[in-house]
Amino acid sequence: MKCNDIQEYFIDYLEGDMGETKRKEIENHLIECESCKEEMKVLQQIVAGIESESDLIQVPDGFMNKVSRKVSNTQESFS
Repeated sequence: MKCNDIQEYFIDYLEGDMGETKRKEIENHLIECESCKEEMKVLQQIVAGIESESDLIQVPDGFMNKVSRKVSNTQESFS
């Protein structure tokens, strides 16, 4: 696979959200491609930073309900 094709799956790879075959495909590419390996390292650092700071983020009460209503209203307007 080409770099662009592999990079499309980086987030899924980091989240462990893919099948064994695709995971191995990505890992094999990362062994061979220094550029993608470096990009993966940067993404891992970003994710680690976000996870370490996630306790500091406070979502207001009812936030998800408001988001759900807004999405629902938007979907209805496109129907």
